[in-house]
Amino acid sequence: MQDVVYGMINIRKERELAQASYGYIQQDIADIKSRYIALGFHLDEALTMKYYEDFGYTDFYEFCEKNFRMEKSAVSRSINMWKAFAAYDENSYSRKLWLDEKYAAYNYSQLCEMLPLNEKERKRITPDMTVKEIREKKKAWKQKDASEKKGTSSVATSQQKSVNKNDVKLIKPDENQKKYFEMFARKFIDSNYDWFLKNFDKRVMDVNTSPLEIKKAFDEHRRWCFSVVDGVGYAYINLFDEYVQIWDENGCCLGNFEWFYVAAAIQSVWNVYALELLGETEQEKEVVTLQPESTESETEIREVENAQPELPVLKNNNQRKEWLNDYRKWGLWYKDEHIDVNYYKYDFSDGSRLIVAEYPQRERYWTKDKSDEYFFHLLEKKKQKYDAKNIYDKQFMHAPESETYLVDFLKKLQKKK
Repeated sequence: MQDVVYGMINIRKERELAQASYGYIQQDIADIKSRYIALGFHLDEALTMKYYEDFGYTDFYEFCEKNFRMEKSAVSRSINMWKAFAAYDENSYSRKLWLDEKYAAYNYSQLCEMLPLNEKERKRITPDMTVKEIREKKKAWKQKDASEKKGTSSVATSQQKSVNKNDVKLIKPDENQKKYFEMFARKFIDSNYDWFLKNFDKRVMDVNTSPLEIKKAFDEHRRWCFSVVDGVGYAYINLFDEYVQIWDENGCCLGNFEWFYVAAAIQSVWNVYALELLGETEQEKEVVTLQPESTESETEIREVENAQPELPVLKNNNQRKEWLNDYRKWGLWYKDEHIDVNYYKYDFSDGSRLIVAEYPQRERYWTKDKSDEYFFHLLEKKKQKYDAKNIYDKQFMHAPESETYLVDFLKKLQKKK
């Protein structure tokens, strides 16, 4: 893995997820022929989560150019390839990291040519067509379209730039949706506290002028991500000209709303945030920790001792994935009765430990069915840092590893052995 080329701005300390994102992008580039869809996903994630700031950059495309030798056009194309051709899960309303089956017969060059086409036009492109033939088709369609809409192109273009709220269904947020507005408001205030103070009346107190001020000041930054207080992950809000749109941490669109609700949430959260900010110093001075005594009989965390099965010889990635998914065969490590979570662990020969946190029969609000949810946490020994000069022993954090990373870890572990 090559060294990170750091920027000049010290915005914040590197997050573990930012480091992981950097590694995934490098892995995708190293195997670009089979991982170009995953590359688009990881680039979009780095842009949305602003991971580039962790490495000292204020411009995402500069970060990509300095670290991955990718120009802005190549980055945009990769992200758009993922958005256009990745498999889509109708249940979770999310795109996956692999190519949709209906495009499996097409090669990368063909898909690049098909990128600007609409769905109807893409269906008219067959896998046996050459890149030259696809370009000729596109040229013919463009000429036909121009002749049919002569004199109206400028009007159409101006209409596309602005989405009229009359064209979408706007809803009134329920109590759950209001929580997302409040979580975004907290994030937005925290990131732009001084900006709000410079014109407090217009930007906070007046719900009519607040949206206008925000749209004017953040014209180039209309998509924000924010952490979810009561769950794991991040939600998103799109700040369009005429309305706003919220997506939850599971990739599900919660709906389209009036700008008023953003302004109202900012106004509502402001006082709470300001009081917390004011009280931070006093809270740091006087911290009282209350730990009630408990006996072994009262604890609701049950540990179970099991003999660990021997790690089999895993000959390919499919066998490695199968071994990971069969984590229950390792034996239950312990159960937390307080929150109904099961923990499994596997200790490797190099001292690393893999922990699986299993959430039995969890119900998501967008589906009627319950299912088991589980996440992998690798406590890796002598893990190399991104400067490639230092190592550290990773501790447990609420940031799960991907299956791709774990498969690669198992492969390297057995190679050493």
